[in-house]
Amino acid sequence: MQMTQRRVLSLLLQLTLMANLGVAMPFPLSPTVSSDAVLLNTQALMAPILQNRGLSSMDPRASARESAREARRVGVETQLPYARWSPLQFWFAHALSLGTLFGLPMGVGPLNPQDPPSDGLTPVQWGRVEEVVHKYGLGEADKMYLAELWRQRLYPDPHRKPLRIGADASKGENFLLASDLSDRQRRDWLGAISYEELVTDPENAQAAQSISLTINSMDGGIGENVGRLQWLRTRANPEHAGSVVMGAKGTDLGYDLEIGHRTEFVSVAEAKLLQLIEIARNKKFAQLYIQPLVNGQSRRSYENLLNQFYFFDRINEMKPDSQKFTYRQIFQQVGIKLHSPEEMLMQADLPGIEVESGLVTLNDKGLRQPGGHGQWGVAFLWDAYRTTPPADGKIHVRMFSNGDNVNGRASEVIAGYMARHRIPILKLTTAATPIDKKGGKDGVRIVPLGDHVVYVPDQMELADAKSAGQVSAFYDAGQHGAAQQPFNTNIIYMNLSLLHPILQDLKEVIGEEMVARVIAPVLITKDAKEKEGVQYVPLDGAIGVAVHNLNAFFQTSSDPRVKAILMKHGVDRILRFVDVPRSFFAPVKSTFDIWWQRHSDFYRFDHDQMVLVDAEPGLVPPEVDLTSPLVGNPKKDDGYWNELQNLVESFGNAGTRKLRSLTIKGPVRLVDAELVGHVSILNESGHLIDLRAPQYREALTSVFDEHGKLILEDDAIVINAEGQIAIQKISPATSSPGAEAVWGRALMRLGPSTAFGIAAILEGLRVASMAQLSNGSLRVALSAAFLSAVIHLLGVFIPGEKGEWKAVGIQNLSTLNHMQRENFWMTWLSANWVASSSLLAFVTAHMGAPFAVTLLIGILPHVLLNLKALYAKTFRLDTTAFLRAA
Repeated sequence: MQMTQRRVLSLLLQLTLMANLGVAMPFPLSPTVSSDAVLLNTQALMAPILQNRGLSSMDPRASARESAREARRVGVETQLPYARWSPLQFWFAHALSLGTLFGLPMGVGPLNPQDPPSDGLTPVQWGRVEEVVHKYGLGEADKMYLAELWRQRLYPDPHRKPLRIGADASKGENFLLASDLSDRQRRDWLGAISYEELVTDPENAQAAQSISLTINSMDGGIGENVGRLQWLRTRANPEHAGSVVMGAKGTDLGYDLEIGHRTEFVSVAEAKLLQLIEIARNKKFAQLYIQPLVNGQSRRSYENLLNQFYFFDRINEMKPDSQKFTYRQIFQQVGIKLHSPEEMLMQADLPGIEVESGLVTLNDKGLRQPGGHGQWGVAFLWDAYRTTPPADGKIHVRMFSNGDNVNGRASEVIAGYMARHRIPILKLTTAATPIDKKGGKDGVRIVPLGDHVVYVPDQMELADAKSAGQVSAFYDAGQHGAAQQPFNTNIIYMNLSLLHPILQDLKEVIGEEMVARVIAPVLITKDAKEKEGVQYVPLDGAIGVAVHNLNAFFQTSSDPRVKAILMKHGVDRILRFVDVPRSFFAPVKSTFDIWWQRHSDFYRFDHDQMVLVDAEPGLVPPEVDLTSPLVGNPKKDDGYWNELQNLVESFGNAGTRKLRSLTIKGPVRLVDAELVGHVSILNESGHLIDLRAPQYREALTSVFDEHGKLILEDDAIVINAEGQIAIQKISPATSSPGAEAVWGRALMRLGPSTAFGIAAILEGLRVASMAQLSNGSLRVALSAAFLSAVIHLLGVFIPGEKGEWKAVGIQNLSTLNHMQRENFWMTWLSANWVASSSLLAFVTAHMGAPFAVTLLIGILPHVLLNLKALYAKTFRLDTTAFLRAA
C-alpha cells in the first residue's frame, strides 16, 4: 500500500472512532499533546455536554486505562456499538486508528535519520576539532567540551532514553520527580538532606575552618535577555548618558539603599563582595579566594568594580578620598585572595555546528557564542582532573553560582558538611514555586541493570518535558499538596581535594578521552540560528547535568575497577544534595525579576546581610508571563517588556504579595496597582494603554477604590484593536487567563448580551434536541454539530507554552507558535469534519437520501477543504515527536 494511502486509512480510522465515541475521547489527537491534555481539552470545550452525560467529575489525571474506561462509559450511556468492548479491543482500535501497528507515523522521512552510533570522533573529525582550537585559541577544557557535544550531535547515544515522567517501563517512563518520592527515598536515592538539619550540628561550621574556598560567580556576557540600556541611561548623568553601555548583569543591576539623607546604589555583584568580606572578617574559612567568571563583554565592568571604593567608605562623607580603600585593598586587609595569574576566568566563544554540513564551523562570520554554564562545569571538572591541589593541609573546595543571584552566598555550614562526610560534589536545590516553571527539576532516573534497577539522580529540563509531551506534569510538580519539588539553584560545591584523585584513578581505568565524555553534559537541543544566510546549531549544556552524568557513570558502571575507586577514597557516591530555603535563591532571569526585587512590596533589602528577604513570612513567588507582539508581525515580540525602564514606568511600585499569576499581552500601564490572585490583561490595540486614563475609568469603575487606587483581583481585562475595553472576573473553576480572554474578544465583536445570548440559545437547542433523540449516533452527531457552532463563535482551547489552557480562534491563529497551531488545527478541523459528516447522516435518516444528496453537493467543498487542511497540517508533524507520543 502506498504511504499516502496508508496515512489516509489511518486518518479515516481515527475519525471513525472519533465520530462513534464522541469528541471527548482520551486519545492524543496530536503527537504534541498527551492523552491527559486532550482529555482536559475536550472537557474545556464540551463542559455542558460532559455534564449532561454525567461526566463532570472525569479526572484528567487518570491513568490511560482509567481514561479508557471513562470513554467506554460514554459508549454505554449513549448505546454505542463499542459499549461491550474489552480494554484490549478498545486499545487495539486506538492503535489501529493511529496506524502504529502498521508502522505508519504521521510524518515524512526516515524513522531514524541519524548516523550510526560511534565510540568517538573519527581521526578526520578530531582534525577538524584541532583546526577550530588553533583558529580560535581554545583551551584544553573547551576543546574537550566542544568535541564531546559535537560527538553527541553526530552520534546520539542509542542507549540513553529520553526522560519521561512515571515508572511504567512499557510506556517508556523512566523518571520519578523528587516531589513524588518519600522522605526516605529522597535521602537514599537522591542523597538529599535539608539545610535546617545541617545547621543544627555545630561541627559542620567548625569543619569549614580547614577549608580553602574559591568563589566562582558567573557573569559571562551582558545578559541581553534582561534589557536595561534605557534604565541605565535614565539613571546616568545626563552629560554622559549617551555613552552608557551594558556591562555584566551583576554589576549593572542592584538596589537603592537609603543611608541617612542619601540614596546609594549597591549592585548585585557588589553586594556579593560585601557578603564575602563579612565572611572573611568572621574567619569562617581557612582561606577565601574570589575568581569571577566573565567574558570579553563583562570583564571590564568587574575590573571597574574591584577598583572602585569600598561601599562603606564610599558612603562615609567624613572620610576624604585619600583615606578610602578600593575593594582590592579591602581584600588584602581581610585576607581574601584573587587567584594568580588569572584573577578572572574568561569564557571562550564556541563556534556553532553548520546545519547543512554537520561540521563545526571555521567561518569567521559564522555563529560563535558561549557554551552555557555547562562549559564551566566541564572546565571545573577537567581542572579537578588535571590540577593537583596544594599540599597545604587544607581541603580545597570550589563554589559555583550565578552572578545575578544576590542571595547565592557561601555557607560554612554546607562546605563543612561536605568536608566532614567526604562528599565530592554538593548541589543545592530549593522548593519550586510558580515562577520557577522553566528551570531544571530534580528526580531519579530508573536504570535497569541486569535483574535489578538503580535509581540515579537526574535533572529534567523543560525541553525534556516538551519532547515527552509532559509539560503540564513538569510545571505542576510540587505546586499542589504538601510534597515539594526540588528546583536547581545552580549553586554547586566541588571538593577538589577528593575529585582530583578520583578522576586520576578513573583515567587509569577508562582513559582520558572517556573521562572527558563522562564529565560532559548532554547537548541541549536548541533551534538553529541564522547568520550570514547560514543555519547553525549552538553548542550548549548545563553544569547541573554535567555533575549528574559523572555521578551516574559511577552508579551504573558494572566494572568492579570503577566501583573500587570510590571505595579506595572512602566515598559512597559522587553527588549529594542539600535542600536550602528560598532565602538562598533570588536570581535575575528577566526584567520582571529585577523590577519585582527593587520596586514591588514582595521583598526588602537587608542592609546588614546584603541580601533580599521576604517582606513577610509565607510569601510565594507568582507565575508571570509578559509579552508584547509586534504590530503587523505577531509572531515576533516588540521587546516592550524586555526593557527595565518600561516596567518601572508601567508598574511603578505595584503590590504583588498576594499575586498568584500575571499574564499581560501588549504594552499597558497600571502604575502602583494592587495585584491579587490571577490577573490577565490583553491589549490588541497596538498602542500603550494606561488603565488609569480618564477614558477607561468608566469601564473599570469596579476596580478602583475610593482613593483612586487600581486593584485587580482575579480580573481579566481585554482591550480590542479599536481601544475598547472590557473586564470580567476569572472564576476559580476556570482560572485560565486564555479562557477569559476569548470571551472578552467575543464580547468586543458581538456585545455581551448578543454573545451570551447566542451561547444560551445554542445550549438550549442542544439540550432540547438531545432529549428528543433516542439514537445514540444521532445524539453524538448533534453534539458535534453544536460543538462546531461554539468553536466558530469562540474558538478552541489548546495547551499553551507553559501548560496553561489557551483559548484561540481563527482570528488570532497567526499569533500561535508551530506546536500551538498544530494543536488548534487538530481540534478545530477534526470537530468540523465530525460535525459535517454527522449532520449529513442526520439529514439522511430524517429527510431522505435525495435531500441529503442535495445537501452534500452544497457542503462537499467545505468538507473536502477541511479534510485537505487536516491532512496537510497533520502529516507535517515531526516523526520523532509522534513516535514518543504513540
